[in-house]
Amino acid sequence: MRFWMRFVGEDNLNEEQRLLLPAKKAAGEAALQLLDDHLACRAFLCGDTVTLADIALYPYSHVAQEGGFAMDGLGNLKRWFSRMEDLAGFVPMPA
Repeated sequence: MRFWMRFVGEDNLNEEQRLLLPAKKAAGEAALQLLDDHLACRAFLCGDTVTLADIALYPYSHVAQEGGFAMDGLGNLKRWFSRMEDLAGFVPMPA
């Protein structure tokens, strides 16, 4: 979704891609909600310390809004983004 929305542009999608948008959006929203729910009772994805799971899932989840996903109501996820960004040695993705 992010690639299509940010780099291709919705107006440039072909008909097949346009037909896939609702399902891709629903799947992305479900994944973000699952992450948010999972982070309700833990600081990081696998407990109290950062793991490879956090490092792997952070890059695209923190820019999900660029794919057209609303981040409202995902407070646990937003707090996790902040915890990740506060880690020693954190390097932000280039714009």
